[in-house]
Amino acid sequence: MHDRMTRFLIALIPLLAAALPSSAVARKPILGDFAGEIRRPDGHIDIDANLAALKSMSANTYFYLVWHSPFDWDDLPAFADAAAREGIDVWVYIIPWSETPLVKKSWGFSEPFRTDYIRWAREIAKVSLDHKNVVGYVIDDFYTNSTQPDRFTVPYVRRMVDEGRRINPRIKFYPLVYFGQPWADFMERFGALVDGVVAAYPKSRLQVGNALAYLNDQPHGASLFVEFPKSKPSRPGDKGTIFADLRVVDPANASVSFYWDDGDHGNQRGYHQAVVRVDGRTVWQTDTAETAGDGGDRVVDVDLSRYVRRGQLSRIEIGIIEQRGVSKYPLTARFDDIRLTGFDTPSEMASERLWTRRATGAFTVEVYPASHATGRFKIPMILMPAGEAEQHEKRYPEPGTPRNIAKKIEMCLNLVRTGRVEGVVTYCLPKTPDDPIYTAVREEFRRAAEALRAAED
Repeated sequence: MHDRMTRFLIALIPLLAAALPSSAVARKPILGDFAGEIRRPDGHIDIDANLAALKSMSANTYFYLVWHSPFDWDDLPAFADAAAREGIDVWVYIIPWSETPLVKKSWGFSEPFRTDYIRWAREIAKVSLDHKNVVGYVIDDFYTNSTQPDRFTVPYVRRMVDEGRRINPRIKFYPLVYFGQPWADFMERFGALVDGVVAAYPKSRLQVGNALAYLNDQPHGASLFVEFPKSKPSRPGDKGTIFADLRVVDPANASVSFYWDDGDHGNQRGYHQAVVRVDGRTVWQTDTAETAGDGGDRVVDVDLSRYVRRGQLSRIEIGIIEQRGVSKYPLTARFDDIRLTGFDTPSEMASERLWTRRATGAFTVEVYPASHATGRFKIPMILMPAGEAEQHEKRYPEPGTPRNIAKKIEMCLNLVRTGRVEGVVTYCLPKTPDDPIYTAVREEFRRAAEALRAAED
């Protein structure tokens, strides 16, 4: 029992370490909201009504979306001036290629500069010189627009960021990202270019801690991503796995551990099965439709001592195997920070070079590198939980009631209060004073603001 607990705690070390306050979180804690704007009948933003709602909930930040109206960019200076009088910082929020008519015909552009993001960085920086409370800009769905050769490539983002900083060295760029992305790849390409990140829809404190391990350059094992598309069927036995043939040197302490998470919010059990196998024998299994804790993600620590012998060459296999065939049942699953003990590996951090991919049917498999940490990065994180019922129900397996929304936001605000993240900005909180979601969230923000003020005294 003692050895099992030791292995479990070893798996948690980078998550716990990443959760500690860091010098990267040096600015004032951010309490804010994004979009959900109140508008006048003529389409212009209602500056007074929006700021009254923000002030009532003790917000000090607003992510100003330039997208819903052709007047948004022109209205920004007046909004920024009025926000400055209330002590509220403004971040300009713009839309990437994937949310424009170039991809979605009925959607609009961020006007007037559309998809010229170098120009956006330059013009936002110019505004920030005259409006000191315009402190940064955010681009939506950044990572999913960074894997194409004609979008957010590293050279393009470098030019964009440099152009903004050339005009105002203090201007900040925080891309909007999701927890399901491969953090190792994001940090390798963009860690030296971004000033922070806005991470949307956190499901648990553990998930946030896992991401912070990468943002703060903590040590971690390799990461396995297994995907199955919506448009393809599968057959029983189809799989997306990795395997390694390893020599057993300490059978009593043989184990594999990893952070487990998936994007399955349904209840269709009996199809996608996450497994750990030793020499073809399943020693751990969970259905991707199952949930655990407050989000479904968890650290998995599998004791392999009963299944191996000293000196034996054992095949360890990790991934997804179809129990039954599916149709229109997409999946993204991650086995992150994979660690091994008891085998002839140089360290417990399981290198990506150990593993061989095995994908059959429509499955795809990606393995991202392990890291022993170099101390290069300490990237701040702003959390963006859902502030409206529709997005809450889309992202979390529960009804989007005011209490459920407020409870998730409370979790995020507690991470601000303990110094783990830089701030919380809600997604599209309704701002009419009598809205029950606004009322519930306002109380959480007020309590958090009061606690932060008390901590400063």
